[in-house]
Amino acid sequence: MMAFEVEYIPSLELVPLASGCVASGEVLYADVGLSFWGGVDPLTGMVIDRTHPLFGQCVAGKVLAIPNGRGSSTGSQVMLELILNGVAPAALLLRQPDSILALGSVVSEEVFEQSMPIVSVGEVGFAALAQHGYAMICGRGHVLAGPSEDAVRDSYENATTGDNSFKHDLHQSSSIEDLLAASGLVLSADEQSVLDGESGAASALAMRIVARTAAIEGAPSLLPVTQAHIDACTFIGPGGLQFAQRLASLGAKVAVPTTLNATSVDRRQWEVYMHTPLYLQHEKSFLPLCTSFSFII
Repeated sequence: MMAFEVEYIPSLELVPLASGCVASGEVLYADVGLSFWGGVDPLTGMVIDRTHPLFGQCVAGKVLAIPNGRGSSTGSQVMLELILNGVAPAALLLRQPDSILALGSVVSEEVFEQSMPIVSVGEVGFAALAQHGYAMICGRGHVLAGPSEDAVRDSYENATTGDNSFKHDLHQSSSIEDLLAASGLVLSADEQSVLDGESGAASALAMRIVARTAAIEGAPSLLPVTQAHIDACTFIGPGGLQFAQRLASLGAKVAVPTTLNATSVDRRQWEVYMHTPLYLQHEKSFLPLCTSFSFII
């Protein structure tokens, strides 16, 4: 079915392709995890971590193959900015599931209707990618990898010729509902009602993001919480600001006592420290989500 130099790599979808789409590009491979927060410039897509093997490379439009992310959970914010700025990888191939990196694409898809496919290819599949220069992600997370774009595209065309089940799979896209159903995540009746929109659009959006992230982690169920902390109020770029504004526009309010992360912005002397107004606007955008304040500096 496929030319000998092109390899089919089984994978697990974390963030699916948009319906009817195919993602492909030159493979940018490293066997070292990459911290997107402080390691990748969200405006250019350049790897700026001088200690990383991919330092100086640009991830934009590439099929980025790394074992996992590393470092701060703020990496999901950087991933969101990369997608919205048009400098994200064409796809992300991971050795194992990584919910932090996937979350950036999940939020981008749920809030902004833009996403980047992410799949986990496992130990064997990831090792095989080191030998390939080009990869294509097809329907349901199928990965075709080979030495060149021509070889992979020829193999794809051959695989989609004729009547066979593999051809059918390559042209089918998984829906979010498919992935949630296949994950084994079981929601309580109350949680399902929130997901169904009975508590409003903001709560439904938030529950959908939480459920998708839990599914990526392989969680069998969700746990109730009595307090929470918002890390995302650190300014990375306008995407995070728009995310908060979107939630506020839907009437979102926190459901449990919630603290905000330090924003590294002096609220009274931000001009002295040469911060742009966006920094302060980003911090303030999260305040409407809260119900009370413990203190304001």
